[in-house]
Amino acid sequence: MKTIRNLFFFLVIIVFVSCTHNLAPQGQYQSSAIVADGNASEWEMPLRFANKYYTISYNITNDKKNIYIVVVSKDDEMEKRILRSGITIYFDPKGENNRKISLTYPERKAGVLNINPRNGRPIINDTSNTKHAMVLKSDTYDVKGFYELQDGRFSVKDKRSKIQVGLKTDVDSGLVYEAVIPINYVLENGLTDKALKKNFSIGIVVHENAVAANRRMENNSNNNSGMRPRISIGGGFGGFGYGGVGMGIGMGGGRMRRQGNDTLQEEIMWYQFRFTTSAN
Repeated sequence: MKTIRNLFFFLVIIVFVSCTHNLAPQGQYQSSAIVADGNASEWEMPLRFANKYYTISYNITNDKKNIYIVVVSKDDEMEKRILRSGITIYFDPKGENNRKISLTYPERKAGVLNINPRNGRPIINDTSNTKHAMVLKSDTYDVKGFYELQDGRFSVKDKRSKIQVGLKTDVDSGLVYEAVIPINYVLENGLTDKALKKNFSIGIVVHENAVAANRRMENNSNNNSGMRPRISIGGGFGGFGYGGVGMGIGMGGGRMRRQGNDTLQEEIMWYQFRFTTSAN
């Protein structure tokens, strides 16, 4: 009997240690509220986190009412990519990598994927769609899965939603994205003592480069059309044919050209933490 009791206590200790070990570190407390206006001056620099290419830096904090998020990029190509293809923020109350609750802002610009009828490629007009003009067009955001908020699209000035978003670009600070999300939108019962003891995850997704996405969809369309003859002359037709000397006839759909830069693909950065109610 004594052996069984000792074994029971031993198992309890193992479970306790295991649970404690899996707890994420506490996050950073936001001592003063931030307004989502695209102005990074309210944040302590440098920001705490960055992607692997160092083309994006970001920080996530909270107070007792809100979650605060800032994303900054001073890389010209990344700025354009964000403005064209958009960012989605995911919130997972289970502390994993689930994507059931999301905020998308800025949204993908509809004009980016206008298709040229001659070659099926997207028409991108960098002259008219300057970064400043694209920021001005970023006046709506999309939400899904939040508590106390209906799924759908909202204007950034819509008073029905308590979510705040802001976007601004200039020569000195680059592109600055800010979002303020009420905690009771992502935690059904708010910031309870129980919630403070659980992990929470936030994922920041910079969507796939619009041009690469269009090429991938075009390639999938070609593959789905079945096997058919394809003629290639000389050196081939870019990424969609294999050429040789003279003329050759091959079978099959096209093949998408391999992108030389991995940053064209969807990029996601997950941050796992526990909420805090005071400065560490």
